[in-house]
Amino acid sequence: MGPFPPALIPMPGLPRIVSICGETATGKTKIAVDIARRFGGEVVNADSMQVYRGMDIGTAKPTPEERAAVPFHGLDLADPRDTYSAGKFNEDARKAVEDILARERLPVAAGGTGLYLKVLAYGMIDGPPLDRDFREAMKKMEAENPGFLVRRLRSVDPVKAGEIPPRDSLRLIRALEVYELTGRPLSDYQVEHGFREPVYDILKIGLRRDPDTLERRIYERAERMMDGGLPDEVRTLLDAGVSLEMPAMAAVGYREAAAYLRGERTREETIEDIVQGTRRLAKRQRTWFRADKEIRWYLLPDDESRLFDDVAAYVEAP
Repeated sequence: MGPFPPALIPMPGLPRIVSICGETATGKTKIAVDIARRFGGEVVNADSMQVYRGMDIGTAKPTPEERAAVPFHGLDLADPRDTYSAGKFNEDARKAVEDILARERLPVAAGGTGLYLKVLAYGMIDGPPLDRDFREAMKKMEAENPGFLVRRLRSVDPVKAGEIPPRDSLRLIRALEVYELTGRPLSDYQVEHGFREPVYDILKIGLRRDPDTLERRIYERAERMMDGGLPDEVRTLLDAGVSLEMPAMAAVGYREAAAYLRGERTREETIEDIVQGTRRLAKRQRTWFRADKEIRWYLLPDDESRLFDDVAAYVEAP
């Protein structure tokens, strides 16, 4: 994870933020709440699925007790029938951070969506606005010819095609949209932008668990979801017209629970499906965050005291 973490000395002139990242089920929300309570902070959500209303159980949103302990921002912002983008996150999260800073409190960004945390640190690439007609056409092409999006992107932007998971249709379509509207690959825009000039001074904290512990926590989370009402949550969403093809329903657990509701899978099989999906998500997150050399990694629970000591040193530095 990198033997030489960055110094705890804040950069002069930039507002200070603490961010909590890591694989799913490592305990990011709990640590964020503890930091916010100890250092006069408020939590800013950086999870791409917790922005959707009515999706509480499957996205593991903060509990009522956690929400009562400290203020949370960035939850329940969007209807699950809509698409919430990184650009919208940039707008909403920045407003929240500026509001928290204006009240001389500490913003604590927490979540497993690496792109959101990157956007918060460095801002957005100045790309073209979305084109709904183009997006609908791409969705239709993919439905009629599975794999079309990946093949098309490989032909116009092979660099970006190699970075986006083949099932992430939202990001595939956005990359194609940028190329079709501008004639330039999205990867070119990203190289040009460079993500080099930080907007905030962010102490990046990464959470780890040993593999056996993480596996147990993933399985226990899947059991809690099923026993805590995930099938009912999915039934409510489907009854409200939220299609399984909508981006919100790509969150791990929702399509699996829908198969359970259709009688295609038993409870035990559904739990195993959710566990498998969560493992794949954790692997993608691990790959993303390992590439960020600014992250300071802490193995929980062993390093918890050191983690809070480091946050104190950062926050209290002159």
